[in-house]
Amino acid sequence: MYLPPIHLWEAAAQKGSWSIDAAEHYHKRSFRNSCLILTSAGLQLLTIPVCKGKTNALIRDVAISYDEPWPVKHLRAIQTAYGKSPCFIHFFPELESILMKRHSWLWDLNMELITWIQSTGIVESFEVLIQDKQEDRQYHIPLIDRSNYQQFMVTPYIQLFSPTTFIHNLSILDKLFQDCV
Repeated sequence: MYLPPIHLWEAAAQKGSWSIDAAEHYHKRSFRNSCLILTSAGLQLLTIPVCKGKTNALIRDVAISYDEPWPVKHLRAIQTAYGKSPCFIHFFPELESILMKRHSWLWDLNMELITWIQSTGIVESFEVLIQDKQEDRQYHIPLIDRSNYQQFMVTPYIQLFSPTTFIHNLSILDKLFQDCV
């Protein structure tokens, strides 16, 4: 869910809600702690390091590691990729504030980012339903990992570094920073 791919937002807007399961098991190599941005050099994966622990941990129990200064690295990459966008000065300070808070848990960071992105108005408003057990899931979003994300398509929009060929499934940040271009 870390700055989720655009197609998740589009699916949630069409459905009118997005059910997020706190009792879901954390999956390595998923977008639960990573996202893709588009830079002048191509796709760049931003990954939040998580603390090593038990396998099959619930997503709400995954701790974030700050052994390396990943928030600063992510913010620099985002600034390099989108710094010249007219929207950048409007949205970057708040994103920076969220990432620099040093959240202990991946779940908390993801929930704050989802709430913030909805508040920007960049996506159609929808209800976020927090489920706390698998059987309560009202709307299933297929597991997306870094091996199958290309199969999900989104409505094309103007992209800064790819004006002729649309790159699918970038982070919602790509649309956020490009929407007013």
